[in-house]
Parts: sequence; C-alpha cells; structure tokens
Amino acid sequence: MRYESDYKGFNAAYADSSNRQMLLNLARLDQHDPTYFLQFGQISVQYNFSGSINGGVNNTVPQSTLHVPVLTETGTLAAGGSTTPSFTFIPVSDDKVAQELLQPVPANVVYTLFQQGWPVDQLLRLMVERFEIQLPGQTQVTTYSNNPARDSRSYATFLKICAIAREFQRDGDLKLVADQKFVPLANGWTSETAPAAKDLLDAQDKHLIYQKDADGKWELGSTELMPRFILGQDGSTTVKRLRGTAVYEEGSSLENMRALLAQGFSVEGDFTDKQDSSPRLVLRSFLSILAAAAQEQTAFAAALEHTQLIQHIPKSECRPILQLRWPVGSTPLMDPLIALDYHGQSYQITDPVSGKIDEAASWNRDVFRLLTQLASQVSVDISKFPLPTIIQ
Repeated sequence: MRYESDYKGFNAAYADSSNRQMLLNLARLDQHDPTYFLQFGQISVQYNFSGSINGGVNNTVPQSTLHVPVLTETGTLAAGGSTTPSFTFIPVSDDKVAQELLQPVPANVVYTLFQQGWPVDQLLRLMVERFEIQLPGQTQVTTYSNNPARDSRSYATFLKICAIAREFQRDGDLKLVADQKFVPLANGWTSETAPAAKDLLDAQDKHLIYQKDADGKWELGSTELMPRFILGQDGSTTVKRLRGTAVYEEGSSLENMRALLAQGFSVEGDFTDKQDSSPRLVLRSFLSILAAAAQEQTAFAAALEHTQLIQHIPKSECRPILQLRWPVGSTPLMDPLIALDYHGQSYQITDPVSGKIDEAASWNRDVFRLLTQLASQVSVDISKFPLPTIIQ
C-alpha cells in the first residue's frame, strides 16, 4: 500500500511539475523573457521498516495467609517505518541541448505525428514557419508566412491552406506515402569496375548498397525513404463540399491545394536553397515553436482588430494556435490543467465550456499536449552529469 501511495504521489508531482515548467516558459516567452529548462532525472526511494515485540512473565507470592501465587504478564509491541526519497534535477544548459533548441525540428517528427492521427492543421500551424510554393502556371516561388504580425494577408492564406489540408484529412483523402531514393555516399564518385562479392558484403554490413548510374557506372550509397503528402483520391468530394462556403469560394487556394497535393509535396526541415520547384515547408526550431505558441495570441488579436482578416480565415482556424490569457468573466471555462501568475499576468491551459466533443472543445489542451510531446525531443543524457544536484 505504501508503494502504491508513493507511486501515485510522485507521478502526480512529476506531471504537475512538468506542466508547470512548460507553462512557465510559455509565459516567459509571452513577455519576451528568456526560457529555462530543468530536466528531471532519476527518482529513487529508500524504504526502512522496523518492528519489535517484547514480553515478560512475573510470578509472585503475596504476603497473605492463603499463599496463593499471582501470575502477571507484560508485553510491548512496536513498529516503525520511514521513507527517504531523492530527486535529481539537471539544468538543461549544455551545447547539445542548445543545438536541439535552435535547429529545425526533423521532418520525420511531422510525419510520425501525422501517422498517429494528429490534425494536420495543428501540426502545420505550430511547427511550420512558412510555405514556399510554386503555384500552378507560375515560375516564381510564393511565400506564405505563419506570422500574423508580419503579413496579415499572407497569414490568412496560410491558415486557409491549413484548413483545406485538414478537410482533405477528414475525408480520408490526405495520405502519407514514401518513395525510395538512392543517395550516393560521395557525390561524383563512380567506378567502372563491378564490386566484388566481399565489397557487396562489406557494404551490406554498413547498410549501404552499390547501384549503377545512368552511365552504367557503379556508385556506393544508401536507400532512403522519402515521405510525401499526396491526395489518395482526386479530392473532388472535399472540393465540392467546401465550395458552398464563402471563405473557400474566394481566390484559388482550394484548386491550388488540390493541384499541389495531386503531385505530392514533402516537408523540408533545413534552410538550404532548393533547386527544384516542389513545394517546401520550412520547419521551426523547438524554441521557435514555443515562442510562436506563446506570442501568437497577441498578434492574432491585433490583426483581427485592425484589418478585415477575419473575413478571409475559415472558421475552424479563426483562433490563435494557443490561448494562454483569458479575460475574466468573458466565458465559462473548464477547470484548468495548470495555471500560474507571472509578472502580474495570469496564464492557464483550459478551454471554454461548450458541451461538445470535438476538436474545438479541446483545442488548447491538445496543442499543449503536443508541445509536451515535442519537448521530449530536447533531452539530456544523465550520464554526462556525474555530480547531479540531489534534493531530499
């Protein structure tokens, strides 16, 4: 019973501390303060139990005429126990973690989350910095920024693209497929001589293969899977359904998205120049993801207030990616997952009470849950810290 009670207590304390650290860093970023991370290390508990039983018998003959002996017994029972927990906290400040914070999130993370069933609009709005797309019939590359403070019109189109992709996903038309591509180990290295059996076996041990190029020469390299989003069907059902909504009627975003998805596009996580004309999604770093989630609420409200942006945004996307600050008494709210005050401002993770069971009813809590999953990408190797700080 003691183990079960401690397990529940430590589990709840760990969850609350993790949520509090995430919300605290979001609050810091909302006020443009630096972030700080504390990695939870090993939790160990030492149990000490003790017990003793003492007893005695006393036979006495009292001074009386009967001389009847009196037998008395005494005994004591004692038991005790103590618990000594220890917690390891590691400040996350080494160079490896700094690189993880500043480098773009790997594209495979997006693919994995999509395969797990995450709404694609949440993934795009949270993790993508901008779309770089060569529209059908055009030669130049058009950029759509995921930042309401930078270009509100471009941002409105970005949100519309996210909404359209989500509608294709709802109808089961948005698929993730993987093509195999040969990647040479060294560019420009070829051999006219066919590899020997030993060379083939050595390459296989290193997960490499030999392959002939277009000129009939041999190259050494590896086969990589190249995932890409593509329409499983022609998308006509989704397009027909959305045509009845005014926000989708304007412009050519709907047809452009169907044309782009028909040929398929991949997610690129790096910032290198691409010579091809395929659509490109530039991913954010984890620190940029946190900053965008923390600061979009203010910029989103300002964009809606000073422009006619709301007329060009689908209803499903007409909200910031994450709302942390809630006006007092504006609308009934659910009990917050976590709440705190930072520099005189209240922050909480919650959603309005709606009585519905849909994405809108849990939007903020789902985005916060996604952030905590992404945070696991930034981890610490505890073995690098031989002298951790232990608090008992």
